[in-house]
Amino acid sequence: MRFVRVGAAVLAAAAIVGTQSGVASAAVWSPTKTLQGVFGISSPPEAPSVASNAAGHGVAVWDNTGVVRLAERVKGGAWTASRTVFPGSAWYGGPSTVAIGADETTAVAWTTVATRYVPAKLVVSVRRPGADFTTPVQVAPGFLVFSFRLGVAADGTVTLAWLDGSGVHASTQAPGSAWSAPQQLSGAGYPSLPDLVVNDAGAAVAVWQQGSSPGAPASILAAFRPAGAAAFDAAQVVSAGTGQSTWNPKPGISASGDAAVGYLDGASMVVVTVSRQAMTSSSPRTASSTGITGCTWKTNAGSIEQNLCIVTGSSHSINMCPPHSPTRITKNSILKLAGAFH
Repeated sequence: MRFVRVGAAVLAAAAIVGTQSGVASAAVWSPTKTLQGVFGISSPPEAPSVASNAAGHGVAVWDNTGVVRLAERVKGGAWTASRTVFPGSAWYGGPSTVAIGADETTAVAWTTVATRYVPAKLVVSVRRPGADFTTPVQVAPGFLVFSFRLGVAADGTVTLAWLDGSGVHASTQAPGSAWSAPQQLSGAGYPSLPDLVVNDAGAAVAVWQQGSSPGAPASILAAFRPAGAAAFDAAQVVSAGTGQSTWNPKPGISASGDAAVGYLDGASMVVVTVSRQAMTSSSPRTASSTGITGCTWKTNAGSIEQNLCIVTGSSHSINMCPPHSPTRITKNSILKLAGAFH
């Protein structure tokens, strides 16, 4: 699924609808559809957040002039007309994020706008199967909340991770229950750019970058929550100490709970750490891409297959947990990693 700005004035969406006959792995994108617009020059929308589940149900949220809106598309269907997630000026705000689970539970989080009398709030509205979105519930104060991410397990349990002025936190809501007390995941330092991934079993990985001063992240940290656990384990540093800034971490997790973290190291180096994993690697293969496209991975039958797109003219390293030593790979190459947790 992709989103485009048309003339910087329209928010539009398209989705993969199939493959071309006789062409291996060729995706066919649907025509774009305007979800909202045309926007005034002085009031463009925030960048949308999009999520989909294994059944192909896609949901997009964004906010424009303080109103959080939603559009969705089931597999084989068309995008719906956009609607407000929950009406009322008391819930104006943004930015926003969305997640959807295998059971169709859909959660939307956003920060409300502070007024003279009411402080900002970090709120979540949840739509359970067969119901509409609930009245938003405050999970934490919205003051100095810079970014936040959602994940939904197959049983409808919703997890929220966020960054505020005191660090990275997480809270969980099981169906029929209240939100848990926030758990602080980060320690001393200056964390930023948190991200979160949750699998169907409820296992989760939260990641963020952290440094000893603002704007100078030196480490990537990750906190793991096993399936069925009420809290995250203590955070661990997963990046190699290269002396360069390490930033923009992205987590991945398989159905069995195998976890991977991708991040950037320095100005151009892409590094991947696979935690607690015995690794085997295939021979490097030529990549057609030139330039960093980021760290991407897919999971297959409980293993992790990690693909790296590499910048032309640079060499990069894959750092694996001891006792495995780093493996160097060269420009225009992809190293495929696969293995299972101990």
